[in-house]
Order: sequence, then C-alpha cells, then structure tokens
Amino acid sequence: MMALLLLVFLTLAAFTLPGISLVISLKLERFRYLFILALSLSLFAICLAIAGNFNLTWHQFTLLYLGATLVLLIVAGYRLVRLGLPALFNDDFDRRDLFVSCALFLSYGVYIYIVGPYDEIPADIYRHLERIQLMRSDLLGPRSLFPYLHSGFNDRYWYYLYAMIWQLSGVNLTQSVNFFSWFNGAVFLVALYMFSKHLLQTRYSHAWLLAIATCLFFLLHQGVVSFSFLRYYALSATMLATPVYFLVVLAFIRLVETGLPLRYVVTAIISLATPLLYHYQELVFVLVMIWLLGLYYSVFWYRSWLYQYNAYVDLPERVFSYLQGIKNLHVGAMTFVLINVCYLAFHIYAYGNMTRTEVDHQKVISLSHLLPFFRNLYVLNPSYQFYQTITLWGIVVYIGFILMLHRFVFNPYVLMGMVSPLFTVFNPVFVDIFLRVRDVHVLYRLGYMIPLHMAAACLIWYLLKDWPSQSAIRRGLTGALVGLLVSTLFSFDGRFIHSQYSRIPTLAAVEENRSARHWKDLLDFLNTLEGRQLIYTDPVTGYLVTAFTHHQSLRYKFTKAYHRPLNFDSYDSLPLKQYRGGLLVINLRDGGESETGRLSRHWPADILAVSRHYSEKLLEHVGSHPSYFPLMWSSNDISVHQIHPGTE
Repeated sequence: MMALLLLVFLTLAAFTLPGISLVISLKLERFRYLFILALSLSLFAICLAIAGNFNLTWHQFTLLYLGATLVLLIVAGYRLVRLGLPALFNDDFDRRDLFVSCALFLSYGVYIYIVGPYDEIPADIYRHLERIQLMRSDLLGPRSLFPYLHSGFNDRYWYYLYAMIWQLSGVNLTQSVNFFSWFNGAVFLVALYMFSKHLLQTRYSHAWLLAIATCLFFLLHQGVVSFSFLRYYALSATMLATPVYFLVVLAFIRLVETGLPLRYVVTAIISLATPLLYHYQELVFVLVMIWLLGLYYSVFWYRSWLYQYNAYVDLPERVFSYLQGIKNLHVGAMTFVLINVCYLAFHIYAYGNMTRTEVDHQKVISLSHLLPFFRNLYVLNPSYQFYQTITLWGIVVYIGFILMLHRFVFNPYVLMGMVSPLFTVFNPVFVDIFLRVRDVHVLYRLGYMIPLHMAAACLIWYLLKDWPSQSAIRRGLTGALVGLLVSTLFSFDGRFIHSQYSRIPTLAAVEENRSARHWKDLLDFLNTLEGRQLIYTDPVTGYLVTAFTHHQSLRYKFTKAYHRPLNFDSYDSLPLKQYRGGLLVINLRDGGESETGRLSRHWPADILAVSRHYSEKLLEHVGSHPSYFPLMWSSNDISVHQIHPGTE
C-alpha cells in the first residue's frame, strides 16, 4: 500500500510541481491545467536532453532535475509571500470545471478498475513496456546509458519518466501498468474537456456540456480499425504530447481573437519541448493546425482589407459582426505567411536532399489513376486507413457537418479541422514532403487531427436546442440523425451497408487467455532470476518476456525479424551451442483466439498458438540431452532450461 501511495505522490510531483511553480511565478491565470501539465513534462525532457548532450550520469541528471524543481519552488514561494495565494477559481476555471474534472478522473478510474488495462498480446503496450524495461535497466547501474543509447527523440523521454517513477516507487510492473493506464487516460480526458470548454465557451452557452459530450465521443470512437485510442495508446507518449497540442492551438486562437499577453505566448512556445522530445507527431499536428487556422484568419483579414479600401465591396452582417470581435487578425495572417515561407524552404531542401520512403500502394494511391498525366504523386487511400480511422460514424458526422456548414463558419478550429484532410492526406504536395520525413504507414494518423467528436457534440446541440418548437418532420429527421450518431459507433452487417470498424471491442476487458496473465507463472519465475539473461524462445513469448521481466529476447515485436531460430533440419552439430549461457523457454501453452486480430488484421487471429513454433525435432533434442539443457523450472506445458550444449 505504501508503495502505491509513493507511486501516486511521485507521479503527481513530476506531472504538476514544476508546472504549478511556473504558473504561479509567471502569473498564468488562463489555461492553467494545460500549462501545468505541459511545463512539468517539458522541464523533465529539457533536463534529460541536457544530460544526454553533456554525458551526465543518471545520478547527476537526478540532481539537475531536482535542483531545477527546487529553484522553481523557491521562486514560486517568494511570489506567494509577496502577492498571496492566487484564486483557485476564475473565468477560465470555475467550480463546475473542478467537479467535472474530478468526475472524469474518478469515473475513468472505476472503468479501468473494472476492465483493466488493454493488455491483449501482442498489442503495442508490450512494445512500450520492453522499452521501459530497457530504460529501467539503466537506473540499476552506476551510470546511465542514456547519452549514447537512447538520446533520440520520440517516446524515450516518456519511457525514462515512467521507469524513474516505477523504480523509485517500488511497485511491481503490473501495478504500474494499471496505474498509468488510468492516470494517462484521465489526464488526457481532462485536457480534452478543458480544451473543448475553453474553445466553445465564447460561442455556446452550455460549453461545459458540449465538452463532456466531446470527451464521451472521443472515448467511444477515436482510434483506428478496432483499436480505441485511449486504451491502445495508454502507455504511449502521444497521451502526454496531445494536451500540449491542445494548449498551443488554444493559445493561438485566443491570441488572434481576443489578445493574449506575451508571457502566455512565450510559455506556450517553450512548452513545445514536450511534443518535440516526447512524441514529435503532435508537433506536426501543431504546425499543420496553426497553418490551417492562419489560412482561415488570412481569408477574413483579406476580406476586411477589401472592405476598408474598396467601396464596392460589402460584408454580410454576420461576417462584419464576427470581424468586429477579433483583435489581432493580422497576427493570424502573418503567421500563415511565415509558416508558408518556412514550408517552402524546407520542401525545396527536402526535394533535393531527402529520399522519399517506400510507397505502399495499398495505403496510398497514385494520382495517375485519376489523371494520367501525373507521375509520382500520391494521396492517402480514402477507402483503407482513412476510412478505418473515421469509420462510418465519421461519415455520418461529415454529412451533418456539410448540411449545417453555415453553423460552423465562425468556429475556426472545427471548420478547419474538418477540412484538414483536403490540405494534408489528400494533398499530393503535402504527402510528398511527408514521405520524405516519415514512412507511409503513419500517414493516416493525420486523421487524428479531425475534430469529429467536437463537431458531433455541436451537431447534437444544434439539433436539440430548439426541440420543443420543431415540427413533427423536423423532429423525425433530428431523431434519425441522433440515432445514426449512436448506432454507427457499433459494428453491424446489413444487406446493403455494413460497418466493420468499431472501437467498442477494445473498450471491453481482455480475456485472461489473451493477456500476460495466462503466462503469469512463467513471468514470476523469470523475475526471480538475477541479472539480465538472454532468453531464446518463440517471438510471441519473447515479446511477452522482454516486456514483463528484466530479461531480453531478441526479435522485433512479435515477428521473426532479428529472431534467433530454434528449429533446424538437424541437431547433430549442436546448432544451439551458439546460444550457450542463455535460457531456453519452451512454451507449449497456447493462448486464446484473438477476435481483435481477426477484425483488425493487425495480427493473425491465431497469434497465440505459440506451440507451433517448436518442432518435434527440437523437443526431442532437448528431451534427449538433459545435461545439455538442464531443467530449471516447468509448469503446465512450459519449461525453462539452461543452455550448455557440448558440455556433456
């Protein structure tokens, strides 16, 4: 119990103390939740980057991080002594927001307590855990290997933060997985609520209700194929970087529309260290969305300019009223121009110096199929990963959005986010530059930027707000659209229309025979062995063992790439002697059928039929040479052997 309490304390300290200190010191009274989270994570990443660049040991890094936090606390304390404690509630954060935030944390905690983490094998959670195990191994030695093994971007900073908190708290790995599956998801949902509420409160009288609806739709729909975003990516750094995307986009909109003090702008820019170092996908999202918003404000700036200097140009009353409320329209236009100049320069450089990654013709389609005079230009295949991301539910939202487009004209984030695919994944120029930076397999993730969930919440608001005064026909149409928004969240198979992509299956609990719990006795035994042993086994068991123990099995994820073979045509020459000193794990205990694998085709449905990886010749060879392979442990179709071939 004390270890769990220490885990909670260390996590809250790392995620809040530096940010709270900076918020107090800089007198940031707006968007405080997002600033606290972003600045806390940024401090850890910046200190770790310094440790990497200056080849500091882990202990030196710890002193640097704690020293920086202590300095911030002292400065904040001095501010409090001089100015007093700032008010908890203000126009941006009231008692209702506190109640909703606590309710989101509590309800998501109850949900995770009931269903547990998404630990189906071979989901990405095992990929995250095997990297976290690698980072934790650094902490157990006198020097950190960080400076020369793990100094790259993307995920590693988050893995170190997780490993540090896990190691210092003393909880077991399962407890830490359960905790962070809840904590990261709850932090994300509250960030989404705050972002949505701040964004919508200037245009809707009950913005908090729309923000809650946005969170609910996000939970039930966001993801790809059958994988729920919050469940599948629970231990990914995207859970920490996306709230910073919310912060920067929100700060930019407020800067243009109502004005924002310089300290907010500078602090928001500094907070970009989080997506830059933790998960740079969200940094791309920031740049794309700021560019789109800049385009939006540039159009209105141009119309305003024409209206001022051309007597023949008139503005509709709605447009004129909207422009009257915007203070810094020119800032949006200047930002748009600046990003375009930088993008053009980078594109010219990339076109001449960066080779385009390999094209997968299932995931992208050539424009030559539509217009034969084009060559080597591609867009995302709308019927494959794009549809797997937005699903039939997203198409229903798009239909409602188009029918009620006039309602969204003055909602720049929703409007530009909904049309963003036209400027990104369906823009061959953008796709070309993207494929020179990243591979085609992640191009679809730009679909995560589409604010379908906020648009759906707004649609329902528009449809229901005047329900008592609607005619019978209008009520019928409203009811039908609301019914579609609910029903298409689920998969169904009709005669003329079907929806095979739903996140609901992965929102449910994972059966024991498809998770690490099915092999818990093996993992418990291996964790009793000291040192970091090399494990030779099948790829799936190796994936599991590397994630849930401090040992290592060579392979890439659950595939045979880089895997050390066990099956040979003949064992006369003792081919396993090359693995001398390692441990041989023979796992004949099969797991259950993967319905998720069948639906998503992300892995085979029979992926957990691990016994097929061990040939009869291998089993006979091991069984007939007990002195070569002394038995260390066995239980229910699993055995662990030392490898000493040739010592008899």
